[in-house]
Amino acid sequence: RAESVRIPTRCQNNSELLEVLAESAINSPKGESLCEEIISRCIGILTKTERQWRILNFMGSLCHCNGKGVRPIQWTIRRMLLEEASFVLPRLAVRSKAAGQGAAPVIVLSGDPKYFPAFGETGEVELAEFYRRGGLEATRYLERYIVLCSQLCIGRNNENAPAVQALLPLDVVLAIVTSSSLAEEFPSLAASLCEMLNECFLDAEPHEPVALSV
Repeated sequence: RAESVRIPTRCQNNSELLEVLAESAINSPKGESLCEEIISRCIGILTKTERQWRILNFMGSLCHCNGKGVRPIQWTIRRMLLEEASFVLPRLAVRSKAAGQGAAPVIVLSGDPKYFPAFGETGEVELAEFYRRGGLEATRYLERYIVLCSQLCIGRNNENAPAVQALLPLDVVLAIVTSSSLAEEFPSLAASLCEMLNECFLDAEPHEPVALSV
């Protein structure tokens, strides 16, 4: 039965999630609700236990197939994660612009300390400090979150783009990717943002028929 489907609260690799996916396919009474059920359980792990970058990685892999966006899944993840559970996603903002030539802008992350202990009691931390003390799991979560946002917009998904742009504003993206010092200090983050910039801001014109959810 569908009630028997369980996603492990600690996922060491994507193979565990794929096993759950297969189990769910067998037990789910309605095929059309399968992905929503799995996505819901994935988000449940993020909200009730801990923030795991592997969960975001898995959800991102559901968003596309052979280079093309899978619209129903992209829309479902946008609704269930970006809109209904955005409190498990960090926010980025530009606190101050570069003071002079060669200087880096000050980027801050913010979020509920309940979900992001590395942000401290204030729920806000500068980007450089976060990378110094946040740990590998936390920094990967930030980077995989940005990659997931890119995957939600693959194939010029113009219905998802506004939700992504609200969470990751263009001024923040440009501040990081155009700063040579920040890009050099945080290459993985800069690479993730470049991909997101292309999918969500640059390659966003509807040059082909655009499907909309109903």
